[in-house]
Amino acid sequence: MKKVFYVLGGLVVLYFVVALFAKSNVTVERSQLIKASHTDAMKALGDFQHFHNYWSPWTEIEPDMKASFDGTPGTVGHKYLWEGKKDSVGVGEMIIDSTTENNIFQTVHFIKPMESIVKSYFTTESIGDSTKITWGMNFSFAFFMRPIMLFMDFDKMLGTSLEYGLQRLKSKLESKDTVYRGYNVQLVDFEERHYAGIRKTQKFADLGSFFSGNFEKIPASLAKSNVAPAGPMASMYFFWDEKNGVTDCAALMQVADSKSVDGLEIISVKPGKAVKVAYFGAPDKSMEAYYAIDDYLKANNLKDTMALEEYITDKTKEPDTTKWLTNIYFILK
Repeated sequence: MKKVFYVLGGLVVLYFVVALFAKSNVTVERSQLIKASHTDAMKALGDFQHFHNYWSPWTEIEPDMKASFDGTPGTVGHKYLWEGKKDSVGVGEMIIDSTTENNIFQTVHFIKPMESIVKSYFTTESIGDSTKITWGMNFSFAFFMRPIMLFMDFDKMLGTSLEYGLQRLKSKLESKDTVYRGYNVQLVDFEERHYAGIRKTQKFADLGSFFSGNFEKIPASLAKSNVAPAGPMASMYFFWDEKNGVTDCAALMQVADSKSVDGLEIISVKPGKAVKVAYFGAPDKSMEAYYAIDDYLKANNLKDTMALEEYITDKTKEPDTTKWLTNIYFILK
């Protein structure tokens, strides 16, 4: 029996000695040179919704995970919360702790299946017309966990995910899309489209009732005239008067041609160029996407004639507002 105690005691001492000299933390880093301006790179890195929607290496693992966002992108306190399956991405949150001109520092709080805190960071360096982005994560281990970590290759386990995420970000930023306020703003060819609906000048305060009421009426009017919808519900804004709080707008549904429909006005949009943002979220919270398009227009000296929203997601079948897709177009002159 004494030999057993000696052996056990020796193992405890050995474990203690290994823990004493083993690393207390591990840092995993990956870098990618991306042909994008430093400004666009920092905007993308500081926006959790952009990260979740376009280049997170973990969103693809569980696309149906719940996600929510809080705070202003790129600023201290901006937060991302996710909730997935226990055996997949789990539950956790990320928050921006601090920023500098070239760096963003975050805390990642894993809640389930096992609680832990990880420090994450991005560093950027301008190189000609490109930006070198380094994405790193630092793991700290409690004293008695250190020997176990010797048998885990964190660099291999996590490095592949960081590389994949940076590759996806590179593809996004090097495409023809341009990032403004965290949104990919695209210059696209807009094909001729026809819409049937109801147009009226409305006070901002009455927009909700105007659209909800008419979105119920339009399908019935189309059915009465034996006209089948050719696309999703949509809305148009012909002017937006902030000073007086009114807008000339229309509740619409896309139809195949410009033939008249009883009780509805036909509005046709000629083929041409448009600026587009694919917006995910509740429509009443889309103003930042509009500001992004406005920034793009100003930067490229472009003028628009109207704004068009197409509601792609069926809200009756998808309760999660973060997954509602609205295509926002500014039709150009």
